[in-house]
Amino acid sequence: MAQPRHDMAQPRHGIGAAAVDGRIYIPGGAPIEGFATTDVHDALVPRELAGDADFRRSDANLDTLVDISDAVLILIALFTGEAEICCEDGADSNDDGKVGISDAAHVLAFLFQGGAAPPAPGPRDLGPDPTEDEIGCAVSVSS
Repeated sequence: MAQPRHDMAQPRHGIGAAAVDGRIYIPGGAPIEGFATTDVHDALVPRELAGDADFRRSDANLDTLVDISDAVLILIALFTGEAEICCEDGADSNDDGKVGISDAAHVLAFLFQGGAAPPAPGPRDLGPDPTEDEIGCAVSVSS
């Protein structure tokens, strides 16, 4: 059996899973063992369907929010290699078809300087990438 390429965006305990249309949906669960709950639902997408995965532009860490942690994740992945970007399209904040320092700068300018909003589908909308490029999204956050 092949090893998974990426960890879950939101690790959880006590989950269920269902395969629908080539995606593995993982609803609910809890961040800790016991009676805690979460409203996160993930959809894991095989690499061959990666271009079809839904994402939020600038949500590099796939937590459904665009905040400073997304810029930090991009910088850690680029400069230390101690983090992995599971959805390159999500991290490609300026939609130039690659993930680089300019994406972290774009997120920070949007958040703190009134800079341009990230192009579709985001940062608030969820959807596929309308732009043709060489990167994709192996994990999709569905809510």
